[in-house]
Amino acid sequence: MELFLYSFIAWLLGGIINGIAGFGAAMIAMPILALGISLDIALPACTLIVLLASIHMTYKYRTFKDITRSKGIIIGSIPGAIFGLTLFFYLPEVAMKLWFGSFLIIYSLWSLFGKLDTQKVISPNWGYLAGFVSTSFGTTLGFNAPPLVIYFSLSGLNKDDLKSALSIFNVITCIIIVTSQAMANLYSTKVFMSVLAGAIAVFIGNSIGIDLSKRISEKMFRRILYMFLCIMGTSILVRI
Repeated sequence: MELFLYSFIAWLLGGIINGIAGFGAAMIAMPILALGISLDIALPACTLIVLLASIHMTYKYRTFKDITRSKGIIIGSIPGAIFGLTLFFYLPEVAMKLWFGSFLIIYSLWSLFGKLDTQKVISPNWGYLAGFVSTSFGTTLGFNAPPLVIYFSLSGLNKDDLKSALSIFNVITCIIIVTSQAMANLYSTKVFMSVLAGAIAVFIGNSIGIDLSKRISEKMFRRILYMFLCIMGTSILVRI
């Protein structure tokens, strides 16, 4: 019962944020789950629930059609998952959190207050790196969205197209991460119990968040995007 309750509350809140920004469910849910669920249950459950949430968002936002950006992310994701799984077993978790958290804070603050040209459209070739880094950190820390958020925010997409793209490629990268975690035998009965509670909650939260996001302007959406990246980076560093 305690497992179900923690999972439901965590993913309901995470789903609302995910519906608004197109990502962030794990950022909200993982700290709450850590209060009562061990990491060996929370992390693999997190990947499965984010996969289900992304499938739901992909259905809701069926607008992204830029196939040229697909190849790099998919190809980069495969070695990234293998690399991340290796880091999960051999690299100190503190080192990964320190680097990733610091990068997210610096990038998001620069985007919010600096002179970064967010209107510049970057080459699809950056997708290889985005896919690699996404699955690397997704396998290791449970957060795979930030590299994709950064990549797509610099790809000239509007609010709905950006959320559509994030959802589609979250599905792809999550499938790769889930496969690698399954091969490492990280799934158990308790993991699937957590997924059951979380999936119901994240669908409800997604729907609430999507409705709220319709009232947000394009400029405000960008600011929310970078604010969530900054919060995510801070939350990672706090838990070191």
